[in-house]
Amino acid sequence: DVFEMTPVQSGMLFHSLKAPESGTYFEQCWCVLEGPLDIAAFKAAWRRVIGRHDVLRSECHWVDLDRPVQVVYDEAEPDWHIDDWSHLDAPEQEKAFAAWLEADRRRGFQLDKAPLLRFALIRVGKDRHRFLWSFHHLLMDGWCSSLLVGEMLKAYAGHDLPPAPPPYRRYIDWRAGQDIDAARAYWSRALADAPDDVSFGLERGAGEQGDAVFEIRETLDAETASQLLTIARRERLTLATVLQGAWALLLSRYSGKDDVIFGTVLAGRPAELPGSETIVGLFLNTVPLRVDTAPTRNLIDWLRDLQAGHREREQHGHAALSDIQRWSGAGANRPLFETLL
Repeated sequence: DVFEMTPVQSGMLFHSLKAPESGTYFEQCWCVLEGPLDIAAFKAAWRRVIGRHDVLRSECHWVDLDRPVQVVYDEAEPDWHIDDWSHLDAPEQEKAFAAWLEADRRRGFQLDKAPLLRFALIRVGKDRHRFLWSFHHLLMDGWCSSLLVGEMLKAYAGHDLPPAPPPYRRYIDWRAGQDIDAARAYWSRALADAPDDVSFGLERGAGEQGDAVFEIRETLDAETASQLLTIARRERLTLATVLQGAWALLLSRYSGKDDVIFGTVLAGRPAELPGSETIVGLFLNTVPLRVDTAPTRNLIDWLRDLQAGHREREQHGHAALSDIQRWSGAGANRPLFETLL
């Protein structure tokens, strides 16, 4: 099969080709497997899973094409690296595995050679293995990992698998049939008269480039997380809404503005598409979230309004960010937002 890539996939392809050494969209999942392992059955289980999902047997083509496409093969055999480090002591194993992860990242993927995933299985003791699964993010989002691991475990145990879910192609066809005029009207209205300056008052560090991207990870302490969850449940809010509200207020304080915009990620699995929750592929999309933070509302009512807007935003969340940028009237050279939560 051959079908167009989504705008998010195309964006990941573009950035991967532009900066192949960055590894931004290179994903690694690993774990320790305890107990006896039948390696042949383990590999066969993964082969069976890959055979059920078209996107896992795909590669990207872009040369001499107006738009990049995915090409799906009937069969695509992933690389397997099988090794035995059981003769090494624990510190040596940790050092060797860290080096293996780094080398695996540097190797990356040749995006026009299917499949864009591979595995490593390393014996580290009696009935103990380290398992590494590497793949390119444009194949799928985080939603899919548990689906695939669940199928693999059933296949390894010799259990029957449910009928194969719809192929990712079904989502591509669904996107093509959406009302682009309705999406344009929604985003044009949502971003009308948006502020020209979306910076938030923080100076960039010395030597940082204008387009430098950096990530901040923060872990809440157990008490704070519990209190936020309690508030969210009591007021029938999602925890995501509470955190989005907090982020909007933080940006408002730093920027001194009551009209703030930041990026948010939508799961993007449409309820109208039968079986969308079981399809393996990349559905998520990044869209702007505009929030009025003027201190004229009760906090809980304000958060409820913020949550209520999510349904309509999700309804039009299939639109490409480049289209949303154009519909906003902001022009190509001004970012819609500078932070992504």
